[in-house]
Amino acid sequence: MIKPQVNRRARGQKSNGSGLKDLVRISPLNGDSNLVMVIEPEIEGINLPNWIGQNGEKMNELVHKHGVVLFRGFDTKKDEDGIAISASLPWQKEETSAWENTAPRHKVRENVYVASTIPKTESIFFHSDHSQSAYYAEKVSFFCAQAPEEGGENPFVDNRIILAKMDPEIRKTFKEKGWRLVRNIHETLGVNFRDSFWDRSKEEVEEFCRAEDIILEWHGETVKTSWTRAAIVEHPLTGEESWYNHIAFWHIAALPDQVRENMLAQFGLEGMPFNVLYGDGTVIPDEVIHHIRDLMVAHQESFSWQSGDYVIADNILTSHGRTPYKGDRKSRINLFNRTRRPVFKPVLNNCSKQ
Repeated sequence: MIKPQVNRRARGQKSNGSGLKDLVRISPLNGDSNLVMVIEPEIEGINLPNWIGQNGEKMNELVHKHGVVLFRGFDTKKDEDGIAISASLPWQKEETSAWENTAPRHKVRENVYVASTIPKTESIFFHSDHSQSAYYAEKVSFFCAQAPEEGGENPFVDNRIILAKMDPEIRKTFKEKGWRLVRNIHETLGVNFRDSFWDRSKEEVEEFCRAEDIILEWHGETVKTSWTRAAIVEHPLTGEESWYNHIAFWHIAALPDQVRENMLAQFGLEGMPFNVLYGDGTVIPDEVIHHIRDLMVAHQESFSWQSGDYVIADNILTSHGRTPYKGDRKSRINLFNRTRRPVFKPVLNNCSKQ
């Protein structure tokens, strides 16, 4: 994991630009990387929501160029402060219920959610929120209302770098075939049907899946859903190609060996709660997944949370994760700019599983 070293010379320079000089300083979190840019106040008493309202264009440029912007050192310590910052952002705020829910997540208030309720002893691997959906969540924000005693970082990786450094043959295959997520929703394991679809009725779920290009199958008490999406997408605003998916997150090769064996014994390959295939239905070899996971781990950038930190990330250009932690941790999440993505059709061959 990259330690949050600081470029002292850069951190001492004041930012230029309208509304910026003498108010804030902008610098890389890590002197060797430009993924995470830190914005800190130069003077006391800056109202961060007001500053964002006056400098939204500059902030947008930073997010699209670098991927992640961290606001640190402002007077923002309460949930209400995080909500005020989110309200000041120049993007459309989105309800998480617009997407199928694949992980435990609780609503704090309108458009504000607990980042994750996965036990704090577990890590969460890199992913871009709702990358399986027919709709992008273009941006995501995190507000740290309470930093944990230890751990709990949200490391980031630049999806453009992952794509560039990927084995060319693996990249070519994913470019042509995309990926398919297969999910079996069990009532007694993970997120159940009611929570997955935010209390929609059966008829409403069927309508939702048709609109989302999700294949839906009813199997008694188990519901099966599958999506076929592009693994590599063109950013709708910057035009850059980016690795945008949950392939290394949900593939069964990501499971610990003993957990994988137990789950396969219980559910079989076809009944696994989550699994990932190529978009044509063929199997993705384990070594491909290990290659991608190794790349993401090698190129991550991380920092320890401070209470009051607010992060904005481009959800297409970056992936994020979470490390285990000790103590209490309060992290809030917002999603922005729900945008329909182009329909993807995988390249099929004679041996593809239809």
